[in-house]
Amino acid sequence: GSARPLRFESKHYDEILVVSPFLKSSGGGVAALDWLANFAGDNNRILCSRAEELNAIGASKLAGWQCFAMNSDIVNGEERNEIGGDTRQKEIGIQNLHAKLIVVAANGKAIWHIGSANATTAALGDGNNREPKNTEAMLMLSGPRQKLGPQVLLQEWMPNEGIKVFRP
Repeated sequence: GSARPLRFESKHYDEILVVSPFLKSSGGGVAALDWLANFAGDNNRILCSRAEELNAIGASKLAGWQCFAMNSDIVNGEERNEIGGDTRQKEIGIQNLHAKLIVVAANGKAIWHIGSANATTAALGDGNNREPKNTEAMLMLSGPRQKLGPQVLLQEWMPNEGIKVFRP
């Protein structure tokens, strides 16, 4: 009975981080992502998705977002094992992004929305208050920004050394 699976406590945050494998609506637009962009200013918006999804949308529609794609070494990891001689594997699978997470942060607090909703109009609705057509479940968790905020997640996913989950 709820219009959107997200509940924001404020109309504006210092930062927003969106992790979603799919971003485009059925018509190819990004109305849900545009709606989410209203919650934080340019360059305080972080978007992690699939490379092919980001490329299909294009730089102009993603202006103001810091965009990161799932590391292709991870996505194609099973194929690399096969090339390296690991014959135990019968089928080569693609290991692309499937996680969905939206984190907002302000005033020392981070709020996570984690669950089934992609950043699409079907899942979230849009800026015109059109209700989503999908039924989604999202869990809202909160805690200290210095432990759970967007920058902490980026550091975990893209450390200075070692394997990076996402790449610019």
